Amino acid sequence: MNKRKHPSQKRSIQTVQSILETARSILKSDGPLKFNTNSIAKKAGLSVGSIYQYFQSKEKIIETLIEKEVKNALEQFEINVSSLVDLGIEDRVNKLLHQISNLMEESEYLLQAHRLFKLSDAVNLNQIFHQKISRVSVPILGRSEEHT
Repeated sequence: MNKRKHPSQKRSIQTVQSILETARSILKSDGPLKFNTNSIAKKAGLSVGSIYQYFQSKEKIIETLIEKEVKNALEQFEINVSSLVDLGIEDRVNKLLHQISNLMEESEYLLQAHRLFKLSDAVNLNQIFHQKISRVSVPILGRSEEHT
């Protein structure tokens, strides 16, 4: 997480969490075009200077948010998909497609922000999603025997 100041005390950790939660809220409700440090500061009840103590730019906030949110979303996706293993192939396929659709829908605000701000290639969301979905899905779909 390329931040300026590393939060070590409880209050500074809470400040960073507040910045990220507010950033998520703004991206989800208002979209990436209205996303800026002023709107984050106002909604979080912080000064813009407080934000810049921890993040160099709004792009760094988005990169950090993407790292955190994508990690959590993909972990939950893997848990959800692993529960499909004992279903018949038709149910596995249908439920897997449903899980992929949910994952992409829940992550759409991050994908939009990533595209709009043309974030570094270090965070290639399409590749990250593709690799994880493939890695998790292939074993689930590979079971050919039917369960009744």
